[in-house]
Amino acid sequence: MATIGNWGANFVFTVSFLTLLAWLNNVGTFLLFGGLAVVAFLYFFKKVPETKGRTLDEIERDMAGVSS
Repeated sequence: MATIGNWGANFVFTVSFLTLLAWLNNVGTFLLFGGLAVVAFLYFFKKVPETKGRTLDEIERDMAGVSS
């Protein structure tokens, strides 16, 4: 799934980059992709749990929604 997502994102980026560059200029294109990166960071920061220092059983319990 990660590979498919990566290839899909690369395809969209490659197809749209020159069009966006002509439409938004250098600064606008940079701000657009930078803004998307910030939104993605915030989403993953909020939605992806930290697993450092936790056992696999603890992680599986949290993912299943079972309380200890």
